Amino acid sequence: VEDARPGDMLEIHYLKMRPRFSYGSNLAANWGHLYDEFNKKTQISSMARTTGYTCTAGANLIINKLFNKKGVYPPELLSTSENCYNYIIKYLKERNINFHIKQS
Repeated sequence: VEDARPGDMLEIHYLKMRPRFSYGSNLAANWGHLYDEFNKKTQISSMARTTGYTCTAGANLIINKLFNKKGVYPPELLSTSENCYNYIIKYLKERNINFHIKQS
């Protein structure tokens, strides 16, 4: 884009889009396609159910003042707090995301 400056915005309108697959995929993965099952009834993808719900659970930890540490905290560190871990598991369970843990 000629004469663009930092802060300028480019608006793009897609006139037509057609999915290449009948299932979701992540072509950025270097090992192939990431399978994603779309729930037609709820209109929510499995990627949204797992990644999106977990992310919003983390945001709700902050909003509800259950997590107030400064800095960057990956999910692995959040789970070291029993309260944070239980909150996220409960949040996901309320959205029908269930975990079955097997110990060997």
